[in-house]
Amino acid sequence: MLKTDFGYMTITHILDFDELKRKRYNNFIVFYDNDLNVMKVSRPFKLSERNIEFITTFIEDGEDLLIGDTIMDEVPLLFRFNKQELLELVMCK
Repeated sequence: MLKTDFGYMTITHILDFDELKRKRYNNFIVFYDNDLNVMKVSRPFKLSERNIEFITTFIEDGEDLLIGDTIMDEVPLLFRFNKQELLELVMCK
């Protein structure tokens, strides 16, 4: 959970199934106020094209968000996103 100017934010995922009934995880950024009430949830997004991925790290680094991702037994990856650009991309309009 990251502390922000407006409260907190986390990344979570929801298990879903694609048209072939394969498991697929969709990620969401969840925004909370200072009392930890949910304020807003982003649109679903994926960091890879694989069906199953797990977010392992979520760190703020200045103007960037670092998101760690692993896919089953593969080498974990660390993605660096400009915080403002990522939030604009995944937020519901």
